[in-house]
Amino acid sequence: MPRAISANMTALLLSVISAALATASLAAQPALSPVPGSERAWDVTCDIPVPAFPQGRLSDFAVSIPSRCAASAVDPRSTRATSQTGGALTATLAGEDSEPSRPLMLSGPGVSASPVVEVSFTMRIWNTEIDERIARARTWPEAGWPREVLPYLQPDARVQSQLFSVRSFAHSAVGPDPRAQSPYELAKRLAATAIDHFRNMPSKRAPGADATASVLDRVIRARAADNEELPLLLCALYRAVGLPARVVSGLDVGNAESGVALPCHREWVEFLLPGADENSDPEWIPVDIVRQRDFSSRGPSLANPWPWFGNNMDSN
Repeated sequence: MPRAISANMTALLLSVISAALATASLAAQPALSPVPGSERAWDVTCDIPVPAFPQGRLSDFAVSIPSRCAASAVDPRSTRATSQTGGALTATLAGEDSEPSRPLMLSGPGVSASPVVEVSFTMRIWNTEIDERIARARTWPEAGWPREVLPYLQPDARVQSQLFSVRSFAHSAVGPDPRAQSPYELAKRLAATAIDHFRNMPSKRAPGADATASVLDRVIRARAADNEELPLLLCALYRAVGLPARVVSGLDVGNAESGVALPCHREWVEFLLPGADENSDPEWIPVDIVRQRDFSSRGPSLANPWPWFGNNMDSN
């Protein structure tokens, strides 16, 4: 009898160890990956005002441009800059590929007036797909979030995550302890709640409404968010529960090339999924909440993959 108990306990222990090792191995793999064969390249040009420098001197200044993630990468060989004053500029992309954005160091002769510099680069993009088994296995970072992502937890002029209305709505959706569920489950639950509660219609200030009320206050009160407000709201909800998030601006290429007067600018959200351990890099997961709401006016099942949650089929 004692041997039988010992054998059963040994089998149970081996089973637990095997499951733990399998989970650790699973979590160590990337959760987000580019779809093979989906690469596209776009030439991006930005007009950037820069400070004036004394005439005739060589001066340096820097601008920040987006960097590599699972869905996109800047081609540093294609980066170039010119000044409207005709001065020759040298462009050098600094920093590391893994950084969320990288400084573009521009060197050139000084000018007597504030010039506008035209910066051009090639942005390569891929559609993405998420492995939810891996994503769900990720846990909250024991040592806290890395210092470089802390700004993505703070409110700013557009993402007003400090508002009482935003924080109250977020915690009513996920409960008083957001960390009771995994970061991925938390992000998906908040996205589903936003789709369920905020219908697609303009939520502009009505006549007689409080003119000092913030955009997100009005959105939550009206339970309505247009396509510009919904990404801001979701990003604010993520930050309010301790999940780093950012709003990404893009171009709806289909609308831009259609020749029809349709909105071309659009935005989506990325939240930060922790790495498998302290030695693994976290991953930015794209959530095109606007297209997901257009696809389904009700929050889809949390148990199933969503077309626009990590699985980005049209990353422009």
